[in-house]
Amino acid sequence: MLTTLPKHRGQHGALIAFGVLVVSTFVVYTTQSPTAPAPPDDGSHAISSSIQRPAATVSAAQTPEHVTPPVTPTCTDRTRSRGSGFVSYDETRTSHVAVPVTGWLEKQRPASVGRYVRQFERLGTLYSLEVYLATVQVIEQLREFKSQQALDDARIKLLRWGMPKPTLDRIERTMKPQAALPLVTRVPGIVVEERGAAKGFAELGDLFTVTDPTRVIVFVEVPATDKIQEGMPATLVIDGVTKPITTSVSYVFRRPAEGMRTIRFDVRSVAKPQPGAHVDAVILLDKQR
Repeated sequence: MLTTLPKHRGQHGALIAFGVLVVSTFVVYTTQSPTAPAPPDDGSHAISSSIQRPAATVSAAQTPEHVTPPVTPTCTDRTRSRGSGFVSYDETRTSHVAVPVTGWLEKQRPASVGRYVRQFERLGTLYSLEVYLATVQVIEQLREFKSQQALDDARIKLLRWGMPKPTLDRIERTMKPQAALPLVTRVPGIVVEERGAAKGFAELGDLFTVTDPTRVIVFVEVPATDKIQEGMPATLVIDGVTKPITTSVSYVFRRPAEGMRTIRFDVRSVAKPQPGAHVDAVILLDKQR
């Protein structure tokens, strides 16, 4: 008699697993939302996303009726240096006629201030014993010639006193000493200063000042920290002169004193400023846009 073997429990496991798989697949499919298929990744998306496009926004100020005109650059003063000083004579155009030794003075005119004089014009005559003895010494050096140096020394003494060279040549040619010393001006110009009486005993000192009044020198003190150079433009306001004078720096003195530096202006003015007049100066140091 045949006996039927009992079925192994594992024979139903495959069916159970298959059923679980079918149920799980159905649940997942029904719960997910439908999505569009992703395009193929060929690299074009990465390239397009790396390019940044500016936002196309237009403000009201950019409309044609609100366009702002461009600004034209202009030069404006950035730094100025200010100082004060005084007016002086232009020594290259000035002659100081002085009394070199004591003696008797006789002027050509009682007063000469304001009068125009020519170069080497005689303004007075000084009669002095010292002048007579100096001319005698020159004649002796010519008669008893010992050395050229001794003769030149005797000549230079008279020339330093202001004796004109033609007068000295005439003394040497005639061999006659004289006590008269002509007082002449070295430059042409206007007599701006005069001292002493028209006739009388005179002592050492300046007698006449002759200069070209249309050309003066102005000295101004400015802070030493200001970097001033020759040629910089400047404006000068001089006492007694109606209009400001536009000029430029002529010379800068290198060594400052007590935190100030002296600069010089060579001024040509028709107004004829008086020497010693006060001056206010403004120097333009730099410009910027």
